[in-house]
Amino acid sequence: MDGMHEGYQTDDWQNGWEAPAPESARPEPDPWEGSFLPLTHHARKRMQQRRIDLGMVELVIQFGREVCTRGALVFAIGRNEIATAAKRGDNLQHLDGVHVVTSHDDGSVLTVYRNRDLGNLKTNLGFGKRWRQKKWGKNCPSLS
Repeated sequence: MDGMHEGYQTDDWQNGWEAPAPESARPEPDPWEGSFLPLTHHARKRMQQRRIDLGMVELVIQFGREVCTRGALVFAIGRNEIATAAKRGDNLQHLDGVHVVTSHDDGSVLTVYRNRDLGNLKTNLGFGKRWRQKKWGKNCPSLS
């Protein structure tokens, strides 16, 4: 096969044709693409550092308890949520202690972390229900 290389003529190589990139050099698909969750850069960084993937974040938001505190909406999975899910036949054991902090304004994920002690999730922080209602309105789930 003189003048031919894998179906291409040698002139093609000289005229700027580039060989396809090997599998290892191809870009990885974006793991955040197709997500309905708006994630801040900080949240993406913390998710990578703490080995919490997007699917875990979505499960915590779907099944976790909601607490309106410190100007944010926090979703967390604890023993009660794991037990409730087990009764339905779902296994959320790997999510024990995962917290997802979202913005109260637009719902974007601000950060994620693990802490099995859910006692720090206080709704009132020393303020009364009227203060929370005035500040957050009826949207805050901790008012119900």
